Amino acid sequence: SGKPFVRPRNCALTNCRLIFSCKDYLKEIWAFGDSYMTTTAQTRYPYYLYGLGIDNYFLDAFGGRNSRQALESLNNALKYGKPRYLLWFLGMNDPDQVTTSNSNWYDVYNEIVSICKEKNIVPVFATIPCTPSNNNFYKNRVISYSGYRYVDFAKAVGATETGSSWYAGLLSEDKLHPSENGARVLANQLLIDFPELIN
Repeated sequence: SGKPFVRPRNCALTNCRLIFSCKDYLKEIWAFGDSYMTTTAQTRYPYYLYGLGIDNYFLDAFGGRNSRQALESLNNALKYGKPRYLLWFLGMNDPDQVTTSNSNWYDVYNEIVSICKEKNIVPVFATIPCTPSNNNFYKNRVISYSGYRYVDFAKAVGATETGSSWYAGLLSEDKLHPSENGARVLANQLLIDFPELIN
């Protein structure tokens, strides 16, 4: 947003045209997420994908992001390109209510389904692991019964039930994010459930 500012050094610019491009918009796979999708930390699963040389996807993720924020970013990206597959791995920052899925998450989920139908995009969702502080049980039921493809992150780390502490050694000390071993397990599960990343 806003106008770019160019400061020439030792020269004058006249009749210039500034062009910005992002080749990642041309990739067939787009992935949207939150802090779990950081690329530089060994406690995040994309780190291990890049370590294997897997970078054939456009990644849009940042820590603390909720589903509504990610949807805004997706709608902006769709002005410049369109993927074949949309990996939509949001929900940890939209924890479920006591007896139902988070309403913000659920509304966005339905919008994602509509966008993908309209634009002929294949959506790929993910179950979100429950943690001692974040319940994701109900949104995971929506995902698992949706009929759409999904990556079963919750099952992979033993975090399908409310209050889950994950399998031993997979949850970090903050009780919210994966450990290094947990991130490796999540990376493996992603490649099992969505092998297009390595095809």
